[in-house]
Amino acid sequence: MVDAVLDRLTAIGERINRWRRAERGERGNRRALPPLVEAAFDHLRETVGKRLEADADAEARLAEILARTAGELQDKN
Repeated sequence: MVDAVLDRLTAIGERINRWRRAERGERGNRRALPPLVEAAFDHLRETVGKRLEADADAEARLAEILARTAGELQDKN
């Protein structure tokens, strides 16, 4: 019975940790990226956010750019 209680508490703790990471904007179960790449993603996220604030119609163009870039990166493999 003790093991069952401890397992349940562990599961609850893991859920709370995932929730806390999500609240902080962390990526949970995704693989960690090198710091420079992570910084580039943060910069991209900030730039895209500012662009969308200034021009709501930019969404389709930004999605196109990101999809094309992802395609180019996939082609490199």
